Amino acid sequence: VRAAQGQPLEPLTLVRVDLLTAGTLADATLDLLELFPAMLRNVVDSRAALAQERGLLRSVIDAVPDTHLFVKDRASRFLITNAAHLHTLGLPRLDDVLGKTDMEITPGPLAEQYFADEQAVMDSGVPLHDRVEPVIIQPSGERRWYLTSKVPLRDASGAVTGHVGISRNITSLKLAEEERE
Repeated sequence: VRAAQGQPLEPLTLVRVDLLTAGTLADATLDLLELFPAMLRNVVDSRAALAQERGLLRSVIDAVPDTHLFVKDRASRFLITNAAHLHTLGLPRLDDVLGKTDMEITPGPLAEQYFADEQAVMDSGVPLHDRVEPVIIQPSGERRWYLTSKVPLRDASGAVTGHVGISRNITSLKLAEEERE
């Protein structure tokens, strides 16, 4: 009980050991109930802190205007993306993207190129930085330009498990450049 409550323990603690039988099971269960409130409180507090942190992260991801933020797994399936990206894709909900690839959402040569780039990043472990690439806005078909970077996502052992991407809308810069030319 002291250990569960975070209190210091003596270097050597002698513990009574009893044989558990059908007849003594009820008493043993009641003895364990003393530990449950502290354990349950820790679990509830941890879940609340995790939910708050997740909500904060989601707010930050969605607050970035004109920028696509996304994470994909090894098969280039979306694990997360932000509101700006959903808007570009013409999709109202995150659930419309999760578990899907670009080729499933907007098939075509651009999706094939995105997939090839992502696989190269994950296979080589070398990030792709500042690639200027076109994006077709759905459902209007309007063309925009984005400056994209994709970096490998690694687990605790260093293995590549996916990638993280960020694409910044640079259409106004691209149009101004074309105008100057």
